[in-house]
Amino acid sequence: MDKTTPNALNKVFEAAITNKIVPGCVATVFTSDRVLYENSFGVNDSREKTPMRVDDIFAVKSMTKALTAAAALQLVEKGLLDLNAKASDYLPELSDIQVLTGFDATGCPQLKNPANDLTVNHLLTHTSGFGYPLWNENLARYVGYTNMPGIGSRKRSSLMLPLVFEPGTDWHYGIGLDWVGLIIEAITEFSLGDYFQRNVTGPLGMCDTGFALSDDQKLRVAKLHKLNSEGMFISEPNMPAAGEFQSGGGGLYSTASDYRKFLQMLLNGQTSDGVKIFEPSSVSQMLTNQIGDLRVKKMYTIDRKDSLDAEFFALRPKSWSAAFQISEDACHTGRPAGTAMWAGMFNCFFWLDKQNDVGGILLTQTLPFSDQPIVDLFYAMETAVYQNLNKAEKCVP
Repeated sequence: MDKTTPNALNKVFEAAITNKIVPGCVATVFTSDRVLYENSFGVNDSREKTPMRVDDIFAVKSMTKALTAAAALQLVEKGLLDLNAKASDYLPELSDIQVLTGFDATGCPQLKNPANDLTVNHLLTHTSGFGYPLWNENLARYVGYTNMPGIGSRKRSSLMLPLVFEPGTDWHYGIGLDWVGLIIEAITEFSLGDYFQRNVTGPLGMCDTGFALSDDQKLRVAKLHKLNSEGMFISEPNMPAAGEFQSGGGGLYSTASDYRKFLQMLLNGQTSDGVKIFEPSSVSQMLTNQIGDLRVKKMYTIDRKDSLDAEFFALRPKSWSAAFQISEDACHTGRPAGTAMWAGMFNCFFWLDKQNDVGGILLTQTLPFSDQPIVDLFYAMETAVYQNLNKAEKCVP
């Protein structure tokens, strides 16, 4: 990346603030052993006009899933977890999960026992049949009929959703990694946060990443901003809430710098200090297709206040690794085939390109998720990086 790239990226984000695409954001670009760019823009609280800082802490939501996947693969390496085993071998309550086949004339859910075993790998790769009610009409209808608590309640009973298809037959984004987090706890007898601290975040020096925050850390948490009916972002508190389980699917708080350390480890296989948290085979599982011919599909929203329809790089084929969406061919931003990415509910995004040894993170705290101007901002960030890579011509589709 040449010396003009920081200026190009600054212009992208300054324009986003000027045009009120986001109230504030933090962005970083990196290689396996260097930070190429890091900056903050706008405010972290639109009421108080507090400036955004590069070390502000964000609820990264579904970006948690990748750390949970990494922890699971560590247990596979230790011989404590078998991805092909029935998930109920580790959590017997999963043997009660059924497949939702529809509703009768009175609206009563119709359920059947799954014909296929539900495996740990299905949970890891979103091929289990679990979904989120926010992006599945039948699940939303089921939750309404049964009056079960929502996933945001952090009640363990909120995870007892039915499957929307037979395990292993399709891809659908869902709560599988919350179940994987509970499996990790059952195997190790640590809370998920304690396991992370001992085996993932601690070794990687991710000192601002966790399910709970200190009083000092709470002072650095960026406010959540929601679009109101006038198209204005309104801020509200954004603090961790206690619950019956620590969400392996979406409970972590982190900083751009901390999460960058995790992604750099995947690019490099180890940290710049030589710290390894797992073997190259596990890195490969994190960065390559693990679902065969199945493909990632568009997520259709049930509640546009919280999320719009979501599909990143629409009309391009995407698979799923043990942790990330994988582009099956080159994309308009300049990313090559094989590039990994994912996101968090409050419009946090990242990508990881091992071929070009580059990655980037964009953190905001806004709703609704998948707001197109913010997605376009992420694309513009990525495009600016690839346009200035020394070997960009090898990546442009």
